[in-house]
Amino acid sequence: MTLTITRFHRSSALLDACAEIYGQTWNRSVSDARWTFEDYVRQPHFVGVVAHWGDEAIGFGLGTQSLPGQWWHHCVAGKIGANHPALQDAFILCELAVLPLYRSMGIGQQLHDTLLAAQPMPNALLSTMSSNVGALRFYRRLDWQVLHQGLTFFDGQEPYAILAKRVR
Repeated sequence: MTLTITRFHRSSALLDACAEIYGQTWNRSVSDARWTFEDYVRQPHFVGVVAHWGDEAIGFGLGTQSLPGQWWHHCVAGKIGANHPALQDAFILCELAVLPLYRSMGIGQQLHDTLLAAQPMPNALLSTMSSNVGALRFYRRLDWQVLHQGLTFFDGQEPYAILAKRVR
């Protein structure tokens, strides 16, 4: 079998695959993920990619442009400042997940690289749980820089690290 990475824009079959992978990866509601992903595809400069091993969807990544007025952008701007250079002309890597059985095989990096190459913005941003040591190590290895260590999006929620990368 071979690995293939497919780019998509608004394909409902691939959004379903993304929601299934998200649910398995994070032990979360597949229907909630699907609803969130349907919102992402309507955002400016949406890009989605899915990794298949043979016929099985095993990983995905998706993102959109970061703009004033968007919830995530607003939260991050509140911590680093609305005029911070990283928030200007920026793409948010919203989700990146690979099923546990397929990790440490370079698939996450291939998804990451394909996603960032497909989007048009010069800057990229993301958030990941501050306690997710594996994710932080992965992104730092790919030259992401930590902008903020402890942003809490909701009361009682675990803090998130905000990372930025110059793409072009």
